[in-house]
Amino acid sequence: DDPELQSLIEEHAGAVRDAGVDVVALGCTHYPFVRPEIERVLGESVRVIDTSDAVAAQAARVWAGAEPDQGGGCRIETTGDPARLAEFVAQWLTLRADLASRSLSI
Repeated sequence: DDPELQSLIEEHAGAVRDAGVDVVALGCTHYPFVRPEIERVLGESVRVIDTSDAVAAQAARVWAGAEPDQGGGCRIETTGDPARLAEFVAQWLTLRADLASRSLSI
């Protein structure tokens, strides 16, 4: 319900709606957190396909098949508050990860 996030959804989903699309595929695992807002902005005439479960399942398969000595790991970055990200990771993810803050460059 962050006003800045709502503004971004209005801007981007509104542009997609205004372009006259009839189907939108959400191609990232974080979109389900804002799917209701995206659907609201797109309107009932736009079908929304959520690919997050498939993307997450594939990431889990790849991660599970990685060899320990390959140097793999998980790095999660945010352009927001790193403390909020740490709380989210602790609550929702069952993995150890390097957390980093990054400035947004468009």
